[in-house]
Amino acid sequence: MSPKGFAYLVDAMEILHRHGGLNKIPVVLAFGGGGYIREETEVIMRKGLSDYFRFMPFTPDISAAINGVDVVVMPSLWEACPLVAMETLVCGVPLIGTNCLGLREVLDGTPAKMVDMANASALAQAIKEEIITNTKHLSESYVPEAVSRFDMVKMYNNIYKLYQEVMIR
Repeated sequence: MSPKGFAYLVDAMEILHRHGGLNKIPVVLAFGGGGYIREETEVIMRKGLSDYFRFMPFTPDISAAINGVDVVVMPSLWEACPLVAMETLVCGVPLIGTNCLGLREVLDGTPAKMVDMANASALAQAIKEEIITNTKHLSESYVPEAVSRFDMVKMYNNIYKLYQEVMIR
């Protein structure tokens, strides 16, 4: 299974499809590719969920892709440096992510919703709540803090300073 947890998103969409109680089930746009996507495509087709998934090629303009969706969902099992989460928060788009190592440190203290990793039911519930309540205004109001917190130059300088301190010891 991919460390991105895509299978849990497929399962969450199945829960919403079968038991969600929503007038309209959301469509998932998955960017990128790779072997795990091909494997999951077979599962999606077998579960009858093809209408709810669109696979998009790599895009160099990730901010346009993020700004073109209602919510970004990161069902990750682990993240080394969750750039997509940071970019989503900077764009002011609602974000649902798991409490996995790496991602939880980025999501903590933000308007993003955090669910237990490897829990399709919790993921489905969070997606449903976002569709019903639409927290875009909260995400948009967090943008100035996100821009400051996830400034790459500032992050680089902080890491560089830390390395200098460690090397002096």
